[in-house]
Amino acid sequence: MPIASTVLNNMPAPLRFALAGLCLLLLALPIALLPLPYALVLVGGVTMLLLTIIDPVWALYAAVLAVPAQDLILLPGGISLVQAAVLLGVASWGLHILAHPHEPVLFGRPFAGLMLVGWALVLATALTPYNQNEAIKETVRWVLVVLVYLLAVNRLAAPGGWRAGGLVACLLLAPGINAIVGLWQFFTGTGPESFAIAGGFVRAYGTIGQPNSFAGYINMGWALAVALLGAALLHLWSQRTTRRASAVPLLAMAGAGLAAAVLLAALAASLSRGGWVGAVGGGVGLLLATALVLRHHLRGNVGRWLWLGVAAALAWRCLVAVACCPTSSPNGWQLLPT
Repeated sequence: MPIASTVLNNMPAPLRFALAGLCLLLLALPIALLPLPYALVLVGGVTMLLLTIIDPVWALYAAVLAVPAQDLILLPGGISLVQAAVLLGVASWGLHILAHPHEPVLFGRPFAGLMLVGWALVLATALTPYNQNEAIKETVRWVLVVLVYLLAVNRLAAPGGWRAGGLVACLLLAPGINAIVGLWQFFTGTGPESFAIAGGFVRAYGTIGQPNSFAGYINMGWALAVALLGAALLHLWSQRTTRRASAVPLLAMAGAGLAAAVLLAALAASLSRGGWVGAVGGGVGLLLATALVLRHHLRGNVGRWLWLGVAAALAWRCLVAVACCPTSSPNGWQLLPT
């Protein structure tokens, strides 16, 4: 290695650039000869591997973005992209722990509850009289949840605020892309006949495969988008007296507003009764959390209107739950498809 380094240092600069270009060409030639899907997978996989070695948080981003495709693409051994990304991230995190043994490992307050749930699932798996193979698979999924939690807690606490921003972007981007796919299915009528409705439309199902599951996945995204939109609006309102407003809240407001609109439109296009009821419940939770957090800052009519909105949302939540509940009575309400 010292001899090679000496030779390279003594080379003229044009010759070094030519040698570097030749090496890149030799690396790119096999990729160019591969079919496009394989080439994309190879380049993407190598890029993700290098980024994950630099910082394990990139594996967390990949796991979030891979959720819509986890049932479409399976790796050898039946491993999904999400599982592969999580395992890669945990392995890289372990290497970082070994390289920096002085840095403490964070567990956070919810860790005890997660461990209780995990042990309950392990015991249920060991003692179940049903299919133990399926029980083991489900338990492995919950183990991955714990690993993702530990990875997120430790890497997001690292110096630099870009990691949390990147995670929020991925949490909105993944369901946002899936929502666009669902809206395209709805308006073009692309889908199974069992999902067809009047007017040549079909219920949106995205890459998830089922409208109800699709709606549940979308519900995980729109609430975050609405919360970010509200936070950006509050920040702009608090800075209304300043002459120059920061561009970050404006960009956050535009991005979150667009994401919320697309996600809520896709949720409506799913025509999922359970998804809609869950969305109403999520909206009530957001209003209640907003009222509790801002209770010391809201005065007069604003506070009263907010609490009135919480009460109205609770009443609407109860009405929707009753109206959309399946019933055997001939006079019962059956308003929405399941």
